[in-house]
Amino acid sequence: MSHEQHLSECSLHARLTGGLPADEREAFDRHLLGCVPCQRKVSAWAVGQRSTDSPWENESVSSIELQRYQRLDELCDEFETAWRQGERPEIEAYAARVPAEEQPALRCELLLLACQLEQMSARKEQLRQSREEVAVAPPRVRPPSKPRTLGKYRLDKELSRTAATAVHLAIDPTTGQQVAIKRLRSRISLEADDQRRLDALARQAAGVRHPNLVTLHGLEHSGSHHYWVMDFVEGEPLSAKIAAGPLPEETAARIVAQLAKAVGRVHQAGLVHGHLHPGKILIDGRGEPYLLGLGFPRHMPGSSEHSVSQQLELLGYLPPEQIDRGSTVGSASDIYALGAVLYALLAGVPPFDTTNLRDLFTRLASELPVPPSRHRAGLDAHLEAVCLRCLEKDPAARFPTAEALAEELRACLSPSSAKGRGGKLGLRWFKRWGGGWRGWRRPAR
Repeated sequence: MSHEQHLSECSLHARLTGGLPADEREAFDRHLLGCVPCQRKVSAWAVGQRSTDSPWENESVSSIELQRYQRLDELCDEFETAWRQGERPEIEAYAARVPAEEQPALRCELLLLACQLEQMSARKEQLRQSREEVAVAPPRVRPPSKPRTLGKYRLDKELSRTAATAVHLAIDPTTGQQVAIKRLRSRISLEADDQRRLDALARQAAGVRHPNLVTLHGLEHSGSHHYWVMDFVEGEPLSAKIAAGPLPEETAARIVAQLAKAVGRVHQAGLVHGHLHPGKILIDGRGEPYLLGLGFPRHMPGSSEHSVSQQLELLGYLPPEQIDRGSTVGSASDIYALGAVLYALLAGVPPFDTTNLRDLFTRLASELPVPPSRHRAGLDAHLEAVCLRCLEKDPAARFPTAEALAEELRACLSPSSAKGRGGKLGLRWFKRWGGGWRGWRRPAR
């Protein structure tokens, strides 16, 4: 098969469903490794599958979908490891290890992965050859490079990158101020419906202002580039502080009280954050928290942004109603997430600390979390009661508003609030959690 004779839809379908004979399969794979247009055709099929099959497309997911997603991801990792060790693993041997209905998706992912690895090998060889040429070539004087720009903004440096987006520090020439720009990577294209949806979401969020909310200025477009412009805040992700261990009670209560006020302003604007977790919170040099992510979709079009380990971390702060298909995700969902963040700040771990997706899903749906005082002796009972109320399975049993949560946390910080007193709120959750936190017992299954 020559490169002028591109793969047909029929041959692509037959390859992905296992219908090609072995000799035709080998010819197909050889052609695909060297033909960029055909690689794009396979990639387009994969994007279509991900948009319908990926559990991260929806606000609610099922444990079966998560297990399937994790299984395919693990096989792709195993395939890549074998390739990097000098082997040329057989795609069909991997396809035989999953159920028939999952084989087309796995074949597609492995074919694309093989193309990427082959291209990387070719680039490494070119780099090796170019280094040898440079070693004997005279030095060349290069003219100074022009500063990179995106629209009217001058890009300074890249701050972070995922599969779907890259975040840059940039300068707004009209004000001379630093801004952060989050752009969709160039390989991701937007359909007209996607662009309209993202524009509408950004316009809504751009009108929301609060001292602890990173202000989004809008979604802009320059040629084929799509990017969000927001205030630049220099700080450390809250997830990094949690990884270093629990925070002092007063610090944890103050941070979440400030975030609750910011979330309350979001709710007043008729919006829901919907994906609040420590990775979306920055702490500046003064210890002030800033909430990121308002105005961004929960899933970027055409790509999965996170690895399985990152997705597991995000699910640790997900309210139970977001795994129940048909349930409404509203302001109470953000209150649960704030409670989960408070729990992690007090205990040093999320409410359900596990590395197994199935276990996390089961516990999130049917169990109460272990009270944080089990991780940290001597924890203030009032503060613990506030945290546990946020984590109620029933959204109606949580705080009615984010402002009410902030007010209760300020009461915990008040000098007149005796250490460990708990008040009426603490007494109610003392009974709710099986006779007290110190004598806590797991609910019967």
